[in-house]
Parts: sequence; structure tokens; C-alpha cells
Amino acid sequence: LWGQDEYKDYCKQHCIGLLRCKREKMCVHPKEIGNGINDCPVFRDDERVCGDFTCHEGCQCNGMVQFCQGQQINEMTGFHTATTMLFLTGNKIRDVSLSNYRRLIVLDVSINKIVRLTAGHFCSNSPFLLWLFVSRNSIDHIDPLTFHRCRYLTWLDLSSNSIAQLTDGSLSSLLNLQVLNMSHCKLAIIHGNVFQSLSGIKFLFLKGNRLI
Repeated sequence: LWGQDEYKDYCKQHCIGLLRCKREKMCVHPKEIGNGINDCPVFRDDERVCGDFTCHEGCQCNGMVQFCQGQQINEMTGFHTATTMLFLTGNKIRDVSLSNYRRLIVLDVSINKIVRLTAGHFCSNSPFLLWLFVSRNSIDHIDPLTFHRCRYLTWLDLSSNSIAQLTDGSLSSLLNLQVLNMSHCKLAIIHGNVFQSLSGIKFLFLKGNRLI
């Protein structure tokens, strides 16, 4: 077993988005949580955390991953707070404000009825979000600080929306973003400093817009 400081340092470097085994040099991927196998051999954290986990009505679950595609769901409530991945493609969700889903690392709300993204929508209460898919909605505006505190987000898909312009601050805080898909978004204006904070970007998709 490690000392407390050494343990904290290890987790900060290697356990982003993963379950930290208590007092062990080990992290567990969300797909391995609650699968009947003790991947945290000392305290069995990965299985104990699933003791009261319940699947949302109409969804199917694998461990702490919820698959809820095409279930006529219209709001982001009632999901177990220990959910790690949430797939909500093809529902009727209008507001994606997340509340107390602190274990969430993947969220897919593509093909819903979302119109606007406002400040703190995603990571204020889900700070370890890694992948976010919001394509094929009706989004026409992204408020500054929408992605505030999304410091670990690496993949963002906003494609096939109606976003006509990106203003300074629209993509702020995305320091670790590697993939940004904004193809087919009706983009005509991108202000000068929009991409300035995206120091880690590797793939930027802007096909099918109105940029000159």
C-alpha cells in the first residue's frame, strides 16, 4: 500500500475517467465495473460500488453503462449518479444540464431536440467528461463558458447543427481537446481567438460550412 501523497499523485496522472481502487496502484475502466470480477483485489471497490446501481426505465445496462437510444426520454433526470457512460441518441431531450453525474465520462445526446448550449451545461457537475456527442440537434448558439471546467474533454462532436458563428469564449477551457467535429454546421463566421486555447487539437473537421 502507498503513502497518501504518492497515491494522490499517481491518480492525478493515470486515473482520469477511471475508478480509483482504494489505496492501490490500480485504476479500473468503467466497462469493467460491476461485471462480477474483482479488479480491485484488496477492497473490491469496482464491485461494491454497483451494489445499489439501477438501470433507468427503458434502458439497457452493462455494468454502469446505460444504453437508452430511442426511448422517448425528454429530460436528463432519474439516471443513477454512478453512471459512467450514457447513450441517449434519438430521444426528445431539450435541456442537457447535468446534475451530480460525477462519474460520467461519455455522453451521447445526438439526434435530440437541443436548441442552445449555455454556460456550465456539461462539466460543472460532470468534471471528468472525456467524450461528448451532441450532433444532429437544432443548436444555433453556443454561449461563452458552455464548456467551463471541461478540462479533460478530448472528443467533442457538434456536427450537423445550425451554429452560424463561433465567438471568443465559445470553446474556452478545452485545453485537452484532441478531436473537434463541427462539419455541416452552417458556420459563416469564426472570431479570431476561438481556437487559441485548443493547444492539444489533432483533428478539426469543418467540412460543409459557409466559411469563405
